[in-house]
Amino acid sequence: MDNYKPSINYTVMARKNPITSVVEYYPRKQTYSRILMPELVDRIYENTQVQRGQIHAAISAIVDSVNNFVLNGHSVKLGDLMCLRPVVKAMKNSGQPDADLVEARYIAPVKLVATWGNLLRKYQKPENYNFVKLNYKYK
Repeated sequence: MDNYKPSINYTVMARKNPITSVVEYYPRKQTYSRILMPELVDRIYENTQVQRGQIHAAISAIVDSVNNFVLNGHSVKLGDLMCLRPVVKAMKNSGQPDADLVEARYIAPVKLVATWGNLLRKYQKPENYNFVKLNYKYK
């Protein structure tokens, strides 16, 4: 995978500044279809020859386990692919003058953060992609 250079399709999108009314153009990733469980199971089957039912059961168990760990406050490292972790922060302007006054009601909505693992980290850099500009009429 060292020489692998993935391709991402993009289109050009116009954005109008609401204050100055100046229109500027930006690249935007072209939406792909979502890969659902059947496609994932088929791809794994093609690469391993493990039975589809076993693959589906393993994926379901992994998803359930990761979900349970994350919902209970754990960071979960998925091999070299990524790490998922919940983030708890205080709501804006919720600071209290005394530590004893801080309560759970001051916690902002919990967010889920995914960080790139070693396997994908180099793909954060644009030079590691082939970007394909699609013909598209600007709006």
